Amino acid sequence: MIKKNLLNNTIVSSGLAFLVKVTAAFSSYLLFAIVARYMTANDFGVFSYFFSAAMLAALVGGFGQQMLIVKEIPAAQVHKDKSLEKGVYYFSFVTTALIALLVSIVLFLTLYYQDKSAASEVVIYCAVLCFLYSFSQSTIGALRVQNRTLLAIATRDLIWRVLVICLFIAIVSWYVEYNRLLAVFLVMASILSVIVVFHILLISKGASDLRQFKPKFKVKPWLSTSAGLTLVAVISGADLYLYTIVIGRIFENEVVGAFFAALKTAELINLFLMTISLVVAPKLSKAVAEKNIKNLQLECNAAIFLLSIPTLVACLIMLVFAPYFMLIFDSSYVEYDVLMRLLVVGMLINALTGSTVLLFQLSGMHWLQIAFQGGSLIISLMLLPIFAHYMGINGAAISFIISKVMWNLLAVIFIRKRIGVDPTIISLFGTKQVKRSDVLNGLKVKLLNRN
Repeated sequence: MIKKNLLNNTIVSSGLAFLVKVTAAFSSYLLFAIVARYMTANDFGVFSYFFSAAMLAALVGGFGQQMLIVKEIPAAQVHKDKSLEKGVYYFSFVTTALIALLVSIVLFLTLYYQDKSAASEVVIYCAVLCFLYSFSQSTIGALRVQNRTLLAIATRDLIWRVLVICLFIAIVSWYVEYNRLLAVFLVMASILSVIVVFHILLISKGASDLRQFKPKFKVKPWLSTSAGLTLVAVISGADLYLYTIVIGRIFENEVVGAFFAALKTAELINLFLMTISLVVAPKLSKAVAEKNIKNLQLECNAAIFLLSIPTLVACLIMLVFAPYFMLIFDSSYVEYDVLMRLLVVGMLINALTGSTVLLFQLSGMHWLQIAFQGGSLIISLMLLPIFAHYMGINGAAISFIISKVMWNLLAVIFIRKRIGVDPTIISLFGTKQVKRSDVLNGLKVKLLNRN
């Protein structure tokens, strides 16, 4: 009975966490759409560039501390080492504060001396936002190990965006002449500061039993791990931000805003991949651990089958109604419908190759993942100016597609070679491990087991 209750609680918690993440993703999309509607196309382009720079810098400023906390504190708790547990908290918050401050200063100086026609106050609040978002990565990690994951996600990823929307609309409605570019960064930074303080108070209360202990540190291994985790975070989350920043150095502000809007829309397709990964991760992990290649292939078949149908439908809708999606942001963006369609194709390629990232991580090939993803991203960004010169902003989308093709092609080749399975949609037509005649029967069994 106790085990059943624990299982039910885990399922409910995971379901709620996923619901919050999905709602947060849509609220994020709504936030950018509203900001675009209340700004000129030029100002939204500046916002897209500055926001992308702040978020990319925040990935570095977070210094991988969320995952370090999640990794090290439970280990210290298992060994009942209160001093080491306290040391992890101290190390994470101090290093995050120092690295985030340094990164924010560099960001401020970089943006301040660039010609983007933004007031100095905008750059200041953009840098403050970078610092706060970096620090929030550590506070979320601490709340996760204190069994407050849902609260952490809800406050930083959902409530923050909803409050930003409400307050931003209130300010620009009451003070029509107020600098709207300044308003959005001011609101973002102000509300996030309150949320971070709230997190700190909760963490302090949750770690109250550590106050009597002297902190113990493992500085060198923690610094080494943090550097690796930072690299993983930057490679995994840099696509949108890096492309927007590079495009911001080549094209006019209006074009930058259109690209940001198009890619934000296309990224909604990732919600399906996130959903399926959440469902299949335990089963894939078990199959990998058991080295049961046939069962792993059947699980991959079920995963790609579940993923392909909603993904293809969503992509078809986006391809057909691309001008209307762009209209949500600004009427002048309608002419960039081809850009959005190309970006959707890139996302479709990424989705239909299946759970490549998950398989790399479960099989201990995360450094190969970094090399392949990072290398593909770097090569595509180097090609971007060349394509942009000959094809305009659509050339940037071609560069994006090349990045996705390169990474996923390398990933599939190595997964087939190292693990012996095919995670792509092609696997539904049969593989060496599972014959075509057995695929349908395998799907029936796996899908029925999930139900």
